[in-house]
Amino acid sequence: MFKKIIFFIFFLSPLSIFAKRKPVVLLDPSGHSKALGRWLLDSYERAETLKFAKALKSKLEKEYKVCVVLSRSPSEEIVPLRIPSFSNRLGADFFLRINIYREEQVKPKLFLYHLLFDPMIDLAKRNFDPISFVPLHEAHFRNINSTISFGKKMYKSLSQDFYKKYFDCYPLKGLPLKALVGVSAPAILLEIGVCQGECESLIDPIIKSLYFLRHSL
Repeated sequence: MFKKIIFFIFFLSPLSIFAKRKPVVLLDPSGHSKALGRWLLDSYERAETLKFAKALKSKLEKEYKVCVVLSRSPSEEIVPLRIPSFSNRLGADFFLRINIYREEQVKPKLFLYHLLFDPMIDLAKRNFDPISFVPLHEAHFRNINSTISFGKKMYKSLSQDFYKKYFDCYPLKGLPLKALVGVSAPAILLEIGVCQGECESLIDPIIKSLYFLRHSL
């Protein structure tokens, strides 16, 4: 009886469950049931980003042993601020927004962005109280250094010389992006420009650029 009690306390306690928790990655493909997005070649951005996110999810989970969650389903309507709220309640460790647009050039282009309103304010050193109220527009303050670090690692990986004949990748930039407002986890927006309507060939390079998921979360 005593052994059974010890087993319950140690192996089934909330602490032991938390210790075994996999890092959570939230993939946020742009668009939803009432937002088609931009027209590509054969379909709208809404469908292509979801298709791309599903393929990315499958490989991410196999490669890095993380839990990957998609922010929406095909027929779901997303109301404002629902996704940031979902990400924060989920306790996501990394947030990746995916946008796709039609590129006029033959070679695909990748752009990396993070949320930044004012460098003097956003990047200021500050002490965070875990139980204090955080305004929506300041949610990214807590993990902004990790966000920038992860974004730079992605760029370094995606801009290697042997990739340059297949696609161009541009350095990480900070912009006031509505899609990332309210997300407290390290959050990157990846925008992909394709001219043929297909971007599956970019999945493996992007997977490799997320190598920090193995060690940094």
